[in-house]
Amino acid sequence: MLLSCLFEIPTAFIMEKPTDNPADTCPLCGGIGVTMVRCGTEQFAAECSCRIEKKAALRLQRARIPQRYTHCSLESFDSGFRGADPSLGTALMTTRRFAEGYPLETGGRGLLFTGSIGCGKTHLAVGLLREMVEKRGATGIFCDY
Repeated sequence: MLLSCLFEIPTAFIMEKPTDNPADTCPLCGGIGVTMVRCGTEQFAAECSCRIEKKAALRLQRARIPQRYTHCSLESFDSGFRGADPSLGTALMTTRRFAEGYPLETGGRGLLFTGSIGCGKTHLAVGLLREMVEKRGATGIFCDY
């Protein structure tokens, strides 16, 4: 029963110094980055959602997405505008499926989008990178050449 209650709790936590600004203090953990989780009669330390969000934001910052592309996401990719090539919808659907099934450990292999200028490669690439970093916990770096 104990094992069914545990969910990827890190073996060690680095306690964060609580902020001096009460408005910045997480209401769940009080700013230390750890909350207590009850499992039956036992209590365990678990990483707070605020800490998980901070780590995702840091991974996204380290991905080095240029400012001009920060608006790009899979949700904001428009494949249905008037006159759009049907392949845009296919590309979006394929990219979403790729994000869902892509392994987090790739052995150094990456992904390369190719196509003509203005077809949405960069938007899809940034959207995929954001999806992997923010929702799947992956790390990656944006490269434009």
